[in-house]
Amino acid sequence: MRLPTPEQLAATFIQTLRAHLGAERFAEVCRRNAAEPDPRVCHSHDFCDANIVMAEALDALAPNTNTDDDAAVALWNDAWSRAFKVMQRLYASAPAVVICLRCPLCGFTLTPLADLTPWSHADDLFCGSVICASCDQAFAVEHDAVRAAQHALLVALREA
Repeated sequence: MRLPTPEQLAATFIQTLRAHLGAERFAEVCRRNAAEPDPRVCHSHDFCDANIVMAEALDALAPNTNTDDDAAVALWNDAWSRAFKVMQRLYASAPAVVICLRCPLCGFTLTPLADLTPWSHADDLFCGSVICASCDQAFAVEHDAVRAAQHALLVALREA
């Protein structure tokens, strides 16, 4: 079986972590990671067993991967480092990458960092549906806004 790239695994880990934690706790992890001077400390562990989340992300991309294999260990560590940097960068650059979306049901203004729950697909980080953090209802967003949110996360992943 072919292993995913570190970027793919990092992106899937971030999506999976976000799904497990919810909007507010994920945003808090990003905030804590941005303030963390030690690159070996990821604050996702403050809220969950992030190793299980990474294993889930790896299994989604490459089922039944032997995580004791040297290549898988190197991939895991590289993806972890990239995801940590992305979470730091997402928080640090949040004002620059905020895409203002307004929930048509309750009027709540959403941002990709704290308020959007993406429905993941194999090839896309975000599709055209999100869940509002305020009213918890799913709604569609315009393709351009979805692509802008996807692009912001991909840029952060490439720079990590």
